[in-house]
Amino acid sequence: MPAQRNWPRVCASPLYNTYWFRFHYGEVTFERAVENTRILVDAAREAGVRRIVHLSVTQPSEDSKLGYYRGKAAAERVITASGLAYAILRPTLVFGVEDILLNNIAWMLRHFPVFAILGSGECRLQPVYVVDVAEMAAALGKETGNRVMDAAGPEMYTFQELVQLIAGKVGSRAKILHMRPALALFLARLVGRVVHDVVLTDLPHGN
Repeated sequence: MPAQRNWPRVCASPLYNTYWFRFHYGEVTFERAVENTRILVDAAREAGVRRIVHLSVTQPSEDSKLGYYRGKAAAERVITASGLAYAILRPTLVFGVEDILLNNIAWMLRHFPVFAILGSGECRLQPVYVVDVAEMAAALGKETGNRVMDAAGPEMYTFQELVQLIAGKVGSRAKILHMRPALALFLARLVGRVVHDVVLTDLPHGN
């Protein structure tokens, strides 16, 4: 039985929860992130928080082959079972000045002669601007009922089209190639060593 925590009762509301991470690293796992979310929710309840606005991701599923999406779905279940009023915002691909994915794509298009796309590149994306997501979250914080809401931008692109659009904006002449996931993952790891980052975070192999 864990010791009772004496959290200060602040009667604050709402709590905006953006906690998550991109990939497993050592003991930092998606399962640990779900448990940390549970601890955060318990602390919020004891502190007197009455509402949670939780930032999730589009189409989370505990049946997903991707650990990221399974974890996001499990974290949502923690929120909805908390007994607190909640709003869950599910953004698609968020872009902005400091976003990781699109900036990494732009960097690679500027610095490498080729850019690898997994498979056909026909998967569809509907990017949403980070400021729009923030404004939606702020509005949800003022509501009282429970709500789950998607956040998507007005334009839809295939991944191929998105890469070509970014290439044009940064003046890249990189050749865009289509590769099998295993080969693309191998090359992404090589690039990751160069840029000291994880370029490709998850493939549908379980975790």
